[in-house]
Amino acid sequence: MIRYRTPVGTLVIVASERKLLMCDWIDSKLFGRHFEAVRHLTPDSSLENEVVRLLDCYFAAEFEKFSQGCEEIELVPCGTPFQKDVWQQLLTIPLGITLSYSLLARAVNSHPRAVASAVARNPVSVFIPCHRVIGADSSLTGYAGGLDAKRFLLRHETTVNKSCSPEGSSPT
Repeated sequence: MIRYRTPVGTLVIVASERKLLMCDWIDSKLFGRHFEAVRHLTPDSSLENEVVRLLDCYFAAEFEKFSQGCEEIELVPCGTPFQKDVWQQLLTIPLGITLSYSLLARAVNSHPRAVASAVARNPVSVFIPCHRVIGADSSLTGYAGGLDAKRFLLRHETTVNKSCSPEGSSPT
């Protein structure tokens, strides 16, 4: 386990057996539940250090290095099959783009509230980009790291891509 300080809060990284299991905001309401699910596993300090390097790239706006490195990391968050389906769909949202809960719900053939619940339970923040999901009216909605962190991440990503999805928006 490694604690990683970002400009907007602290992430806790847990990896085991070459798999990233958790990269969660320490102040998240679900942090305890997420950590409890993985704390008994043998840590993979080599992968945890690689995740730190990738987060350094992300926060330095070296998005190409971050994206390339992410391709080499197996993400294995604990969750239900439905949550995993939603999280897999989150991986398709490009850097610098936002998507509404309603469009995400259509993509997984579900209801926006069910999708919002799954998004909120994502234990691998930044790598599984739940911060890119917004309200249908383009409003920023809940985020495990807090709305200030969500706003920061979205603004940070717009340095690479100024365009928006059909129901997306520029971060407010």
